[in-house]
Amino acid sequence: MSNNELPEKVAADLILLNGQVLTMDAEATLAEAVVIKDNLLSYVGTNHGAKQTIGLKTHIIDLHGQVVLPGFIDTHNHLAISAVDSVAVDCSPEKVQSINEILQEIAVIAHGKPETAWLRGVNYDDARLIEKRHPTREDIDHVVPDHPVLLVHRGYHIAVINSAGMQILGITEETPPPTGGAYGRDSQTGKLNGILYENAWFDLWGKSNSPLNIDNEAFIKGVQKVCTQYIQTGITSVNDAWVGSSSFRGFQEALNRGLLPIRVNLHIINTHLDQLEEVGLLRGFGNSQLKIMAVKILLDGSVSGLTAALYKPYIGTNDTGILLMEKEKLAKLIERIHRLGFQVSVHANGDKAIDMVLDIFERVLQTFPRLDHRHRIEHCSLLSPERIQRIKALNLIPIIFAAYPYYHGDKIYPAFGLERVKWMMACRSLIDAGVTIAGHSDYPASPYNPLIAIHSLVNRRTERGSPFSPNQAITVYEALRMYTIDAAYASFDEQFKGSIEPGKFADLVILQENPLTVAKDKIKNIQVLMTIGNGKIIYQKDEKR
Repeated sequence: MSNNELPEKVAADLILLNGQVLTMDAEATLAEAVVIKDNLLSYVGTNHGAKQTIGLKTHIIDLHGQVVLPGFIDTHNHLAISAVDSVAVDCSPEKVQSINEILQEIAVIAHGKPETAWLRGVNYDDARLIEKRHPTREDIDHVVPDHPVLLVHRGYHIAVINSAGMQILGITEETPPPTGGAYGRDSQTGKLNGILYENAWFDLWGKSNSPLNIDNEAFIKGVQKVCTQYIQTGITSVNDAWVGSSSFRGFQEALNRGLLPIRVNLHIINTHLDQLEEVGLLRGFGNSQLKIMAVKILLDGSVSGLTAALYKPYIGTNDTGILLMEKEKLAKLIERIHRLGFQVSVHANGDKAIDMVLDIFERVLQTFPRLDHRHRIEHCSLLSPERIQRIKALNLIPIIFAAYPYYHGDKIYPAFGLERVKWMMACRSLIDAGVTIAGHSDYPASPYNPLIAIHSLVNRRTERGSPFSPNQAITVYEALRMYTIDAAYASFDEQFKGSIEPGKFADLVILQENPLTVAKDKIKNIQVLMTIGNGKIIYQKDEKR
């Protein structure tokens, strides 16, 4: 029987030939061909071996030396939030350069809308605005006085509302701030300036009059839009690190309609822990495309918003950031999540917050030991040699802000100073200590493109070209691991994805150039030519293939 007469049930569905296949397996094997059958990788090796599986209906792609990697995995981003934001005004630095430009964009969408309708703008970055500050209530009132307006900072830990918004939400000069939050006030008058920090902003989520409320159809369209952007950069899997009941429902509906092209692991907000326990859900419930993975806890503020909880103040201020939860409450929560068998996903940026988390894990894991728990510290931004050794001893997994040195470094450096920056996003020190780490974007807090993140991890330079803790630079291969096999490990998925090996999901990305050989300062410019998800081509730059 000749190859082209192979029965369809045996023949390959798709074959990639003449490639540079970086398998990211345990032996760092290089291959030249990949065979896909029934949405799985069935063969990885030589061209000759792959050709033995050709049948009449086999689709063959000649890569002409292009690079194949496992599909990129973003271990912490916010697909649901980004889907909600897709119907808001984009105020990112790529779109607007000043507060006035933001407000003019908001004024445009105000026309024709009832005065009770919220107007939203998202992803503004105070450090990249001409004014170098946050917008205020007064700024917004001057241009849009009648409609309630919400502007959300790119880091998503700070938001701004106008007077109309304050009135709808019942916020007055006498309203006490919630625990773990703060209301900004004008430095001259002492009056509320409309800026909401941490829980003062988060407490608005889920309310009946919340500016974030959108219907299910709009959410699903937003998921489609954002996933389309992700797959153009080679992302085939994400961990959504803030999922509530409405987004959980929306994701399921998108999956049922065949509108979820990437794999999504869900980190359920800890306020839903009672419901998870009541119905008996466990980690891993779902399928290979959508499943519950972890329970999320938010402990402190953000690095980009300069609200992370620190021992020493941010330079030039008396501010040491914000803790959103008291230690004993956190301890009870971590213990409960751990004992229920879930993966703990706890957001901790500042050194003060990280120490609190480590203290609690030491107590919980000693009292209730569990092998292979893979509990995670999300962001884990400001470390020290002592903290790294404690992380290693506890077998915790730091999930690192990969793009931050590049994208936010110019803002972070003057706020934290040289000595602290040396231990921020401390990849080199963590890897050298034998700690498994994974990379993430926290999108929309930083760009979602994994190649920008890999560029950042390797070069450790800011967007303006200034060094940012070059002592923590890692190799290209180590950075690739953070977005492939080690990212899979961080979510108990290493048996199914993260490397190119027979039996694993056929999730692949094809690059124009090899990150291992291209000039290091050009990594972020590498083009994604194709993304394959679940054995199907889900993105193709060159439609002629």
